[in-house]
Amino acid sequence: MNGTLRMSMQPVGYFQYQPNGSNLPTTLPEFRYLNASRPIQWVGGKLPLAEPVCGFYGEQCIYKTDWKLVAIVSFVSIVIIVIILFALKHYRYEQKLACLLWKIDMKDVTIIPTETTESTTRNKSMVRSFSLMLDTCFLFSLCVS
Repeated sequence: MNGTLRMSMQPVGYFQYQPNGSNLPTTLPEFRYLNASRPIQWVGGKLPLAEPVCGFYGEQCIYKTDWKLVAIVSFVSIVIIVIILFALKHYRYEQKLACLLWKIDMKDVTIIPTETTESTTRNKSMVRSFSLMLDTCFLFSLCVS
C-alpha cells in the first residue's frame, strides 16, 4: 500500500462546541481528530474546493461560441428548408396535374356529323359554353383528390 491508507468510510474526527463561559455554545463547532496521527485522506490528496471553478451555475466561466458548429447547423438547416420547399412545390404541381386529368382538349374531340347542319352548329356552341363553364369553375375552385 506504499504508505497510504485505503479509501474507506472510517471515522476520523468529530465536531465539538467550545464553551465560552456561558451556557450558550459558540456559533460554530470545532472539528477535532480522533487520532491526530491519522488525518482525513481526501480524494486526489487535497481538500476539495468550497466552490466549483466555474461556480455552481457556470456564471464565473466565459464560454466561447463555436462558429464552426453555428455555420454547420445553419447550412444544414438552409439545405433542409430548400428541400422541403422543392418537395412542396412538386407536390402542388402534381396536385394540379391530377386535377387536369379529366379535361379533354377540343382539338382531340372528333365530332361525327349524324344530324343536320343546324343542330351540329347548336351542339358545337353548347360544347364550347360547357367547356368555358368548366374552365371557369376550375379557376375558382380547389381540386381535391
